[in-house]
Amino acid sequence: MTSTKHGIASLLDPSFNKSTGFTDAEKRSLGIVGLVPDVTESIETQLSRVLKLTETARAQQESPRPQQTEHRRDPDNEVDH
Repeated sequence: MTSTKHGIASLLDPSFNKSTGFTDAEKRSLGIVGLVPDVTESIETQLSRVLKLTETARAQQESPRPQQTEHRRDPDNEVDH
């Protein structure tokens, strides 16, 4: 991977940023050690993780939410200060 970008600039370019796909050598040469997770994942592993997160989010949106009960003040249970 050849780039003129270094450090954060290399991470701000979405066409270049591989997230957890950078190897240790790439992280060192780009000056991004400590700016990205310490793990290196294949694109397949990244895709699998994102798909699972998407499925979880979709399931949460589709599941019925419990109805919230309205909290009403009880004037007989208030303390005078």
